[in-house]
Amino acid sequence: MSASYAHSPLSSGQIRLAAVTKIDDDLSVSLHVIDFGAAPAYITLSYCWEGQVQDNVVMCDGRDLHVTQNVVAILNYLAITYPRHWFWIDAICIDQDNKAEKNVQVPLMRKIYERALRMVAWIGRKDEDIAATIQGQPNMFTKARDHVGEPIGRDEAYWRAYGILTRRPSVWFGLYKILLQPWFRRLWVIQEVILSKDVIFVCGESVVDACFLLPLIQEYSRFTLACITQVTLPTGDFYKGHSCFSNVCDLRKQWQAGTFQPHGLPELLSATEDFLVSNRRDRIYALLGITSSFWQYLVPVTYELPTLEVYINFATLWLAKRPQLLALNRASSRPPMEDLPSWCPVFDQKQIPWALGQTYLWSGYSAGTDEGKDGWTASRNIRAQDVEPSTSGIAVVLSSGARRHKLQLAGFQTGHVVSVVPPGSLMTVLNPEMDWHPNQFLKWEGKCLKISQSVYNLPNAVPPAHARTLVANKNMHHRARYSDGIFQAYEATMARLKSPSSWADDVDEDFMNYYPSIEFACYKRSFFSTSNGMIGVGPSRMEKDDVICIFDGCVTPFIIRLQPDSTDTYEFLGEAYVDGVMYGEALETEAAKNRMEISLI
Repeated sequence: MSASYAHSPLSSGQIRLAAVTKIDDDLSVSLHVIDFGAAPAYITLSYCWEGQVQDNVVMCDGRDLHVTQNVVAILNYLAITYPRHWFWIDAICIDQDNKAEKNVQVPLMRKIYERALRMVAWIGRKDEDIAATIQGQPNMFTKARDHVGEPIGRDEAYWRAYGILTRRPSVWFGLYKILLQPWFRRLWVIQEVILSKDVIFVCGESVVDACFLLPLIQEYSRFTLACITQVTLPTGDFYKGHSCFSNVCDLRKQWQAGTFQPHGLPELLSATEDFLVSNRRDRIYALLGITSSFWQYLVPVTYELPTLEVYINFATLWLAKRPQLLALNRASSRPPMEDLPSWCPVFDQKQIPWALGQTYLWSGYSAGTDEGKDGWTASRNIRAQDVEPSTSGIAVVLSSGARRHKLQLAGFQTGHVVSVVPPGSLMTVLNPEMDWHPNQFLKWEGKCLKISQSVYNLPNAVPPAHARTLVANKNMHHRARYSDGIFQAYEATMARLKSPSSWADDVDEDFMNYYPSIEFACYKRSFFSTSNGMIGVGPSRMEKDDVICIFDGCVTPFIIRLQPDSTDTYEFLGEAYVDGVMYGEALETEAAKNRMEISLI
């Protein structure tokens, strides 16, 4: 057995490139340190790390280099297909055990992929269905464009009329399986695919150019493809794979057309929740290559820091640089974690329920500012705020205690919670396989209605505020604040839910607008009333006597809980919709005159 390979150190501006050779069955790698500015033409590799361990050995300059099974398969392919080429492979060309080196090399990856001759994306080993898809995809693309109409519920004869065969073996089934591959949900592939000049996909011995495969993925909605294939594989993973990669396809088209505009890092984090990483810090670091220069400048890559410290640092930065305090909305409703302050998001967990605050540009929420009080126009562009590295003017003070960081924000309290109805049962896209019956939701809504009738002293009527609160006063279908017709939509939705026999009828527009909006507002949220005669929806963990507060500049109210043996320190529970204070109305009340520093732990 040879000695283990040790990477030679890199100086500023240097990278390593690999040469791969195979003589008979002997595979070997040679690493060369090169000044990046003078690097020869090279090919980059993209592949999946998740679920693999470095238990394979290849010879690297006469010594043992431990790599994953995927890397061995890729190296064999490269040695045969691209002899006498240079390669950049992150697992080999970066010393993965040297955190200081990773801190320097990871920010370089944007330029590394931009300058590469080509990127080879290894999406998996040989698969007959995927091979059939790759071979038949030009014809598939033509048929995809010919097909129009609603795919759900169509039989085999319908698809045959379009020349689409649904029975296996079928080229369509292979496309379904392609999108089940974990590579399509790997977070790092976003920058790798967007930034590379030329991309090819390799699955075993099958190869297809990105210019053919990516349009095919975009042409088919995930529902159409699932209907065509009529398979019983895990559709949830397929939907996530399709949704994730469709967005990547759009961004690559923009990059190639010269119309790509870097998004802010907070927006990218929200848009990529379904993507996967093997190192939790990379939830942030993997997006630096495609975010704006504003955030690249502000966020250092520091693999030495514990993951939760990376999250706390970024959350603090987000709060300081954005006046809307959307980092608090992102942290809402998450379970408590001993080592993470209650106000800090867990960036590698998907946010459930959906954040109310993230829709403020079109819903008009502006609880802590008077911008939305007299009518809202969603004309501001978040990206414009990222052009210059200036602070929001909001004081963010962090202090470290024995166990947690403490966040101090200016704001005021606007009442406390009087009564609470815990979350009810809702069928949503987040839990499509649950055994659900409308009566479960109707019982929950009935309890909420009783609270609303009591608050507004309307024992025999539905208060308008109740209809607004169930949807957080926004129409998800039209992406706008509800205006006229909300009460009609409420009545139509309740009537349909109370009459299962009507479900076979065509779905009316009121129901299609109102029920999905209920899902958004009420899924995993409690319904509550307040001490100052209002109603709302908020965190599932909220209890009687919790406090409703509004911080300076925030877009929604928040629910906080006073800590035992304290008069000024609170646990952060999450965002809320409170009917009557969402558009700056509370700023004109007596409560707003009692501004204070509120400490969150």
